[in-house]
Amino acid sequence: MRNVPCPRRPWYLDSHWVHFSWKDQSFCIRDFLRQQERRQEPGFTSADMWAAATDRVPCKGELYVPVENFEFWDKTLRELTEKHRQGRGPGFWSRLSSKFASKPEDPSVPVGHEGESEGADLYDRFVRAWKEVPGFSIVDGTVGCSARHGGEPLLWVYPTYFQIAPRGKGNTHFKGVLSLRDHYFPEFRDKGQVSFHAPSFSWDRFREFFSRVQQTMQSGSDHVS
Repeated sequence: MRNVPCPRRPWYLDSHWVHFSWKDQSFCIRDFLRQQERRQEPGFTSADMWAAATDRVPCKGELYVPVENFEFWDKTLRELTEKHRQGRGPGFWSRLSSKFASKPEDPSVPVGHEGESEGADLYDRFVRAWKEVPGFSIVDGTVGCSARHGGEPLLWVYPTYFQIAPRGKGNTHFKGVLSLRDHYFPEFRDKGQVSFHAPSFSWDRFREFFSRVQQTMQSGSDHVS
C-alpha cells in the first residue's frame, strides 16, 4: 500500500509504498525504503490505516512473498514508488493482484491475506498433520507459519512453498533438516524454496519428507538413510 503524503512536505518526498500486514487487531507497517516499522496503537485500527492509504495492492500472486525477504520488498517497493512518481501507477503488480483478490465494496475494509489460493488446502493439511505428532507445534505468522519441535524452528511453510528455517534462527538441526530436504527434493538442492506448484511436487512426497523430519527429531539423529 502507498502511504498518505505529509501535508508539510512535497508529495514526491513523502508518498511512497510500504508493506502492510495484519492479524486480528494487530498490524504492522514495514517501511522498507526508510527501514522503519510502525505497529498498532490505541484508537488506530488496521481498517483506519487501510482507508488512509492513497493506493493499495493486495499481496497476492507474485506478491505473496514473506516479509523476511528484505531484498525482494526493498526492490519491489522502490519500483512501485518510482512508477508512481513518474505517474505510471502500480501497473503490472496491480493487474496481477486483481486476478487473485476479490474487490470489496467498502475500500475501508482490508482485503484478507488468507484469500483463495491454489496451495491453501495443502498448507492447511500440513499445519494439521504437523501438530498431530506430540512435541511438534506451529507458530502462526502473517502469511505463513514456523513449524517447530520443542520450540526449535525447523520449517517455514507458506501457502505456495516451504523452506528450511534459515540458519541462525535458533535451529540447531539446520544441516540435518537441509540434508533431508535435499534427499527428498534433490531437484531443489541449489534453491532456497520448494514450490508447491512445481511439476515434481506432490502432497505424498511432502508428507513423507516432513514425517521423516519429525522422526529424526524424535530419535535425536540427523542421519539420512
